[in-house]
Amino acid sequence: MRIVIAILTAIFLPYIALGALLYVYDPLQIYHKPFFREATFYGDRRLTAPGLIKNYEFDGVILGTSMLENTTPQMATRSLGGKWMNLSLSGSSYDSRRLVLEKVLQKGGVKHIIYSLDYTSGRNSNIHSMPSYLFSENKFEQMRFYVNKKFIACALVFSTSESCVGLKKLEDVGVWAKNPWHTKRFGGFENWIKEFKRDKNHKQLKPHFNDFKRGKTYTLARNLPAKNAETIAFFEENLLKFARQSPQVKFSLVVPTYSLMMYRFNRNLEQFFADRVAFVRYILEAGLPNVEIVGFDDTDYASEIKYYKDYTHYDVNMNQMQLDAIKSGEHRITKANLQSYFATQKERINGYDVSGFIKKAKEMK
Repeated sequence: MRIVIAILTAIFLPYIALGALLYVYDPLQIYHKPFFREATFYGDRRLTAPGLIKNYEFDGVILGTSMLENTTPQMATRSLGGKWMNLSLSGSSYDSRRLVLEKVLQKGGVKHIIYSLDYTSGRNSNIHSMPSYLFSENKFEQMRFYVNKKFIACALVFSTSESCVGLKKLEDVGVWAKNPWHTKRFGGFENWIKEFKRDKNHKQLKPHFNDFKRGKTYTLARNLPAKNAETIAFFEENLLKFARQSPQVKFSLVVPTYSLMMYRFNRNLEQFFADRVAFVRYILEAGLPNVEIVGFDDTDYASEIKYYKDYTHYDVNMNQMQLDAIKSGEHRITKANLQSYFATQKERINGYDVSGFIKKAKEMK
């Protein structure tokens, strides 16, 4: 019997020791805050969100896509009070964000959630990009992320290198407004041209310049019926039902203010617009007292291309404007102003002159 125990010990002890080492090292802070080192974070919140939710205190959450990534906790605290955490996931679908939302609500103590109301047709799921097992309550399931050559090598020397534990401060996690690759395109169309000349395969600008060179633009001429029942059902399942179940939590839904240029080059503009209006109407007709919608599409902001680095991504000043509106109660979309809000946006889209941009793009050498 002793021989059997000795053999089993020899077989399993190294695995137990490795598991214990990885548990203590825990670079993503899945289990605990760091031991023996300063707290640092990876830039991708898909990886950091489980640890942030478990180990840090907050009563307000910012949960969006890249449209809200630049709304820092410090900005939210200054504007709204409380203690905030930004858990936004770049390019995320509603079901991807549901993993985060469920975890946040399970933890409890959250009073306010700011959520970006990005509109995409159909289910448009990208949950496959989420390491969903990190959100599990099963510690052995979570450990899967660390059982590879990279993290074992990092743990063996308790490395504090960026590749092992990240180098981001909490306030910088996910904030792309500090990255020159993004920010140098703000300030005007000339900066778009400059960056596209520098890199003709620019992944964000190349599709736009292809549009400019084609020169085909679109306006809102017809009032099409909405075709977004699937989208609404998907949204209901992954967000709105949680607002129904959590009446004590305030949900501020922010409609991203895409540039007017984006609409003028959208070949599916009329259907997109009809579906978006129906989408917002559905939320308002739900009549949830803890849900509000904030939007700036009826202002001049979207006509100023200097505030955009591409068709959709606005400068950080819009993130601050959204917070100010949530605080003041201004720029609400309600049942009473829904029709006038979108009528104003429609007028602005149809009246937006893009001929100058097309001309400059075609003349570009």
